[in-house]
Amino acid sequence: MTIPYLDALFSDGAFPGCACAVVDSSGIIEKAILGYREIVPEKKEMTEDTLFDMASISKILGPAMVALALHHENYLDFDLRIKDVISKAGNFGEVTVFQLLTHSAGFLPELPLWRYSENADDLFSRILNSEMQFLPGTSVIYSCLGYIILGHLLEIITGKPLGELASSLVWNRIGMRSTTYHPDLSSPIAATERIHPDGEACWCGVVHDENARFLLPGQSGNAGVFSTLSDISRFVIFLLREMKSPSFFTAEEVRLFSTDQTPFAPFSRSVGFMVNARGYSCNGGVVSGKNSFGHTGFTGTSIWISPDLDAGVILLSNRVHPTRENKLLREKLGTFHDSVFGSIRSKYD
Repeated sequence: MTIPYLDALFSDGAFPGCACAVVDSSGIIEKAILGYREIVPEKKEMTEDTLFDMASISKILGPAMVALALHHENYLDFDLRIKDVISKAGNFGEVTVFQLLTHSAGFLPELPLWRYSENADDLFSRILNSEMQFLPGTSVIYSCLGYIILGHLLEIITGKPLGELASSLVWNRIGMRSTTYHPDLSSPIAATERIHPDGEACWCGVVHDENARFLLPGQSGNAGVFSTLSDISRFVIFLLREMKSPSFFTAEEVRLFSTDQTPFAPFSRSVGFMVNARGYSCNGGVVSGKNSFGHTGFTGTSIWISPDLDAGVILLSNRVHPTRENKLLREKLGTFHDSVFGSIRSKYD
């Protein structure tokens, strides 16, 4: 099959280039590489081994999967509270790891902390002393701030950097050999936004998210992972196989990442993922079904998984290159997923 609607997105200028794959639990069904990984200051063709700034999909690849792996090893209790780990927990001491994982902790979505924080500890303190938006466990607000704290907690609890945890507990174990928080700058990397609006140089191999960039050379819980189409395909295939026959995780842990864990909220979230039951059809479309789940990244990355169809779609693009003002992909992502999953569903009809 030719991946539906992908050429149209590219032709319409939704991104300079992309790497895309459709998979099922047996492997890759189809893949496509289009356009350029960089157009400013010079054109460089997209390649299959291009590394992409995964943006918020880092929340899944890093903290969410690390937390599940630690939980599996009986090293992490999801009822653990922030104040059990950090003595000066500000307004969020009673928040649990589970609430952080499901974006039900009450944090603001985002703050430009990189502009006025003095150091990493100051940044963490400002987040914990920010205004709580609702009583934890009663609603959902998607929050980068909550995942920054989650990543920080995991590092304190284990005494290891987040990247080392993700590599040893998850990535290396399922064969994601190119995935990293610190890419080799000699590798092919998809460029993101201009460093200065009136300049030509663009961020390339350095995380696009400003708060995550501020936390370098450490690793932030909200963004900063770089990965390839091959690795992300392997990751999605891994999740599909776990849903069929759990082996890496328990059946209960699979349920936690693949089904709605926030029935009290207008948005359905699992541990880490958006779930299509409520509020996310603009991303996952409707054909993938209400049981589908996935995640997107600001830079133009997305993964979406339909357990009902035993299928997943990976779209890695550089839609913010050279400017974040290009919002076409964000507007058309649901339509794209409907086209692809519709093509898959037609085989079952």
